[in-house]
Amino acid sequence: EDLYNGKNMKVKMRRTLLCKSCHGKTDKSAKPCPSCNGTGSADMPKQIKQGLVQNISVKCKECRGAGVATPLQDRCTSCKGLKTQKDIHCFDVYIDRGMQPENSLVFSGEGNHEPGFAQGDVIFLLEIEDHPIYRLDGTNLHTNVEISLLEALTGFSFIITQLDGRELLVVSNPDETVKPGDVRIVKKEGFPRYRNSLESGDLYIHFTVNFPDKPLTHCKDVRMSLSMNVHAY
Repeated sequence: EDLYNGKNMKVKMRRTLLCKSCHGKTDKSAKPCPSCNGTGSADMPKQIKQGLVQNISVKCKECRGAGVATPLQDRCTSCKGLKTQKDIHCFDVYIDRGMQPENSLVFSGEGNHEPGFAQGDVIFLLEIEDHPIYRLDGTNLHTNVEISLLEALTGFSFIITQLDGRELLVVSNPDETVKPGDVRIVKKEGFPRYRNSLESGDLYIHFTVNFPDKPLTHCKDVRMSLSMNVHAY
């Protein structure tokens, strides 16, 4: 329904940003990190299988990959020398009408920011939840409707509530009979096209027929209706 109608959402996200006090800059008194000898990385043994160990390169825990270490007394008091701080930001996310599950919303330059790197992006990927009534297929909507045998033989009339709250009256055509698996197509009542909401796909109504448990000879309503139809002809 949110993709059909469009929606404004506020989404909070935790980010890593440069320290606002030191701006992630290295202090002049910094010296090569003694743990990694200024390389920013360290070798860590990892067991591949029993009796076989391989050294893999990982980011140095002491300098966090910077390759330098600042004396304790010279470290930034805001970030404790880490050069970054955690931040919680609230994004205003607008889901445009007709967007599809494969679409994404990109906030350029508003993601994590590590020293020595450009600030990354925040990307929201749209995923669709199962709807109790409708199934989405491109710009077409599909729904299942069950009718009785009497309605299948003599005509039907029912209301379908669209995703925007509108009520659609679906009425059988004269002399129309419905078989299980038949499909009625309602033009232009499907999903709106993204960035062209004046155009829409179609609505596919898939019929199932509820057959009575008793033989037709015991179904008074069906027998009377069939009898009336015979007399009419």
